[in-house]
Amino acid sequence: MDDGIAMGSTMRASVACCRNLGARKVFVAAPVTGPDTAMEIEKIADELVVLEKPYNFRAWWETAPRQAPSFTKATAGSQERESGARNFKSPDGGAMDFYELVRNRESIRNYDPDRPLSEEVMGRILEAGRLAPSAVNYQPWRFLVISSPGMLDKVRPCYSRPWFHDAPHILVVVGRESEAWVRVADGYNSLETDMTIAMDHMILAAEYEGVATCWVGAYDPFKLREALSLADDETVYSITPLGYPKEGFEKKGNKKRKPLEEIVEFL
Repeated sequence: MDDGIAMGSTMRASVACCRNLGARKVFVAAPVTGPDTAMEIEKIADELVVLEKPYNFRAWWETAPRQAPSFTKATAGSQERESGARNFKSPDGGAMDFYELVRNRESIRNYDPDRPLSEEVMGRILEAGRLAPSAVNYQPWRFLVISSPGMLDKVRPCYSRPWFHDAPHILVVVGRESEAWVRVADGYNSLETDMTIAMDHMILAAEYEGVATCWVGAYDPFKLREALSLADDETVYSITPLGYPKEGFEKKGNKKRKPLEEIVEFL
């Protein structure tokens, strides 16, 4: 991004956010009550713009003689995120933005059994699931990470594909309908929707980390339930292997989707 603007009461955090997004210059627009306030702001920003009452931040920014900030893509040289996650690199070496990530994500059916995830990478992926939204924020889920040899031997028979058996980890999202929101009008239970959102968050986070996934639905639910010793009221809607592809693997890069004009209607 070219310029960043920091406004409001959380000034220091706003400036830090602009820096992390790769802004070359950060402007602070604020009402200044005295010289001490001005000096404090000038310590953390490149330029201070003093606003007078009424404090109309948006009106000032829209008329300011500078380019508005773009938050869609951080520069390749931007600082690493506070979580410690690295920038996912696109084929040209630049930092990958969200839309590139979505375009490049594929279901991977190739796993190196000798390359498990580090605790840090696994933690960031699971954190993405934890932060997922759910109806009324009930969060009716549990994330089961199967990594030990004994549990992998129990879970793998639920899906017979050899590549699935190569994965060093299997992620299972389970939940209870009794803990999910229910719509009064028709009794719809939001459990499947909530768990799907959480799984999707983790799959996209895995892609960001360079970790392969494959959303699997054709598993044997009876074998899986027995292997995990699930309670009668616990439900599984999706599982995915987690791991890195074997050396030499290349993505297909031929994602086929219907065009927007076939699926979108503006009313």
